[in-house]
Amino acid sequence: MRTMVSVDASPVLDRDLPVLPASLARLAALGAGAQVTPRMVAAIVGDDPLLALAVLRMAQAERNRPVPATLEQAVFALGVPTVNRAARALPFIDKDLPEPMRAPLKRALARGALAARIARVLAQTVGDSEPEEVALSALLHRLGEVVLWARGDRRMPGLRAAIVQGRVAPHEAEYVLLGRSLESIGEGLVRRWQLPPLVGTAMLAHNARAPRELLVMLSAQLARHAVGGWRDPLLVHHLAMACRHIQCPREPMIEILNEVANQFGPLVRGYGLPPFPLLSEVRLTKLEAQPEPSYHQSFCLAPRRDLFRTAVRGIETAASEDAAIQAVLHGAHHGLALNRAFFARLDPDSEMLTVTRAAGTDYEPALNRLQLRCGGDDLIGLLLRKPTQFWLNPQNQSFSWPLVPENLRNLIGVQAFFMTSVFVHGKAFGLFYADRRSESCGLDNQAFTGFQALTALATRHLEALPLSAYHALNS
Repeated sequence: MRTMVSVDASPVLDRDLPVLPASLARLAALGAGAQVTPRMVAAIVGDDPLLALAVLRMAQAERNRPVPATLEQAVFALGVPTVNRAARALPFIDKDLPEPMRAPLKRALARGALAARIARVLAQTVGDSEPEEVALSALLHRLGEVVLWARGDRRMPGLRAAIVQGRVAPHEAEYVLLGRSLESIGEGLVRRWQLPPLVGTAMLAHNARAPRELLVMLSAQLARHAVGGWRDPLLVHHLAMACRHIQCPREPMIEILNEVANQFGPLVRGYGLPPFPLLSEVRLTKLEAQPEPSYHQSFCLAPRRDLFRTAVRGIETAASEDAAIQAVLHGAHHGLALNRAFFARLDPDSEMLTVTRAAGTDYEPALNRLQLRCGGDDLIGLLLRKPTQFWLNPQNQSFSWPLVPENLRNLIGVQAFFMTSVFVHGKAFGLFYADRRSESCGLDNQAFTGFQALTALATRHLEALPLSAYHALNS
């Protein structure tokens, strides 16, 4: 039995991760004769995220070059016999992993495999030039979670219990129990192991405006709903986003999802799961009548002075606009314990603010795609007339809340937040936003003072940086 370790124990990360026994059985049944092609083997490997990860990393080591962009390329580079031999040498989940970790890991692997299948079909539907790249990204989208379970990380059962039984929002549970989001852990592993770029970029919430990245994110959400039996009311929202994204009406989308789920159905026993029910309009109508799930605010995040000071140093030493903005968001989220924070950059031609960087919004793709028009007399328009630091609070709520754009009101769900409009070289550049997601964890003077300090420091630092192409064109 393997010792349970943290993902932060870096030498352990480079050991072999356990794979599904069913994957090995399917490879053995396929054989390795001349009639067996890399595509046939890749199809089996692609139903096991940890086996896929092993094959990708073996291909990279074998050829001493960047990881292939698809599993078929990796299998072709290694050769079918090599893949089969290497797979047989890997540890098994049912033998080499502590028993409490097995079922949650298998469930996570099933979500990844189904997400890849959904992403492949949707990518083909929109005419993507390389659907297998999109499928691979969806397969590994929850890499951070999968690796933590596979490594027997002691924090994971508590994290799952907090979310499932305690109804704690995933963002907050991850922050408290892991110190960072699962997405950031996964993205760090992508960089560490030099996996294909799309795998990493699709893990970053602020990339939700990029078409391929959003397709991966939505495929992962739809797979989660399928594995969960289509019972979460948030399915209605995610399905609507997927329909809009690929310009497909709801009924054909339901047919696509059911067809993918049916094809995956014979494999679910290998993940220790029951068969998935079919998605139907009747089920969706019932879900539409239910309120979206609410989370208990069983605790409020605690400020971290050390992380706030780290963010300050990050702003002062930032070599680019993006690095300075990232440091502000890190300081707001981790240092000041503001649950959500984002930066929206201004496009002066369209007079639109578009979210380009965010923290604490990994499970909110709609917020990560937010755009705000700034030419009117609403709150956004007023803030962008001159540099302003604003706190929506009970004292100004009655007259300020109606000025908040409707699309922002609908997404944030709270009537208390901070905003700072940023001007660089005398011109409007963008806007920082932060809140605590729940009214029960109220904003306070200390948090506002810290937010003011971070955004003011960033503004001064941005002024000192060389003119970017953006400013050069608009100066």
